[in-house]
Amino acid sequence: MYSRVLEAVVLGSQVMLAACGTYSAAPPGISPDETRALVAGYYWQPRAQPSSYTPEQLDALLRCSGDPTLDGEYAEAQASRLAVALVSVGDKKFAEALSRQSTEVKRMVGLFISPLWTRYGLHYPRTQAVLQEKYI
Repeated sequence: MYSRVLEAVVLGSQVMLAACGTYSAAPPGISPDETRALVAGYYWQPRAQPSSYTPEQLDALLRCSGDPTLDGEYAEAQASRLAVALVSVGDKKFAEALSRQSTEVKRMVGLFISPLWTRYGLHYPRTQAVLQEKYI
């Protein structure tokens, strides 16, 4: 009986250790904290390389957020693409592109990416300021 209990404890510990892994090998330009947030909340793979965007591609990505047919898996995929874009291009470029978007697009982008600072404690002050402009 004790051997079975010990097996369960050892097995449980191994599973727990595997689940608590860290992402110390963050891609260049993305911090380990950003990597953890992307993996935990946005289905990102820790070994994936950050995306690069031209200004036109970033504008197109942001505009897609205003699509009224986004729901379910499509909305989750859009949220993931936006979060990866923000950490890939950085706060300044993302905020500049976002500032050119409609109020509706800004509202939806805010819904999709706000967990980066509300849940994961990351800081994107320029993007947050652009998103708060609609409330002023």
